[in-house]
Amino acid sequence: SAFLILLSIHKGVKSFRRTKVEASKCLPETSLRCQSEQLDDTLSHLRNYSMLDTSSAGRSKSEEAYATVIYYPVGTKLHYDIYMYACAAASLGLALKQIDPERPRVALVTGLTEDARRILTDGDIWELVEVPAWPMGQIGGLKPSFVYERKAALWDLTSYKRVLYFDSDAFILPDKSGQRLKRLETMWQLEALGKWHPYFFLNKPKAAKAYPFPKYPCVQGSHVLLEPNSNVSARYRAMLQDPPNPAFSACGGKDQKALSYVFPHCSALRKDLWRIFRYGGKGGNATACDIVLEEEVPVDELHFFFYQFKEVRVEKFSLQQFWGGDCTSCILNGKTCKYPNMFTEACHK
Repeated sequence: SAFLILLSIHKGVKSFRRTKVEASKCLPETSLRCQSEQLDDTLSHLRNYSMLDTSSAGRSKSEEAYATVIYYPVGTKLHYDIYMYACAAASLGLALKQIDPERPRVALVTGLTEDARRILTDGDIWELVEVPAWPMGQIGGLKPSFVYERKAALWDLTSYKRVLYFDSDAFILPDKSGQRLKRLETMWQLEALGKWHPYFFLNKPKAAKAYPFPKYPCVQGSHVLLEPNSNVSARYRAMLQDPPNPAFSACGGKDQKALSYVFPHCSALRKDLWRIFRYGGKGGNATACDIVLEEEVPVDELHFFFYQFKEVRVEKFSLQQFWGGDCTSCILNGKTCKYPNMFTEACHK
């Protein structure tokens, strides 16, 4: 009987320990409280490994800028999609203005129509910086394209010490809890490692489109934390007129191939620091608006990769219109919205 008593006590201890472990896990994980705890853990890790520059706290925010790129290559046929790209970039700028109004916002533009300029500048959303049209570039024996060079001019923004670039089709969610700003501030505090070592999100080797997979990192070009320098932009452009090894064509995307080649020793952005939802459509009536309007959505940004801002049907689901009409402006003003197809109905409270 003594053995049975001891066995019962031993089982009780095991059960108690297991209960304590389970109780320490924050639930529900999508709640703002749990998201805040996850962010604090990430910040603690960055501090412990000396990855944050504590001296940056005294730096003027006017020395740092958010940036995006909007360009219409010569010969582009003007149509609805082009205006939607401008609307998307305006929504991005408006979100950044609401969340972090003290830092400048710069849009590098080439070949814009007057309507597009108005969309981007209305309400002091973006400061436009003109970038002259550039020649086609080539990489890895692929077909020449304007796309390869479109981000080179980011390194020409030498009036700023650092620049944080977002693709123009990124939609940053409203900052209801202050977490969005805290995450952005943390990215600005990442240690500056020099002009040849920008921060990117990295792709896994298997994301490359050729076999054998590259042994070098393939970067994502959607987000870049960089230190502008004219030597870098000059090297970037010169490389495209003297195409690098065809092996780099294995990296996904277009300008991502060029970025992977120019910056083989880049630094990695943590994906749990800035959380991106790559929207690709949902079955039934679910839409991107539904995701955005969730009360405690555990992402910071919706990113519409390869999205042409029109309804595209793929097998059993469709990519639904998100940028049409006033959907994004409704969301950013804290209101719900409806949009049955291409255009949004009026905002309603």
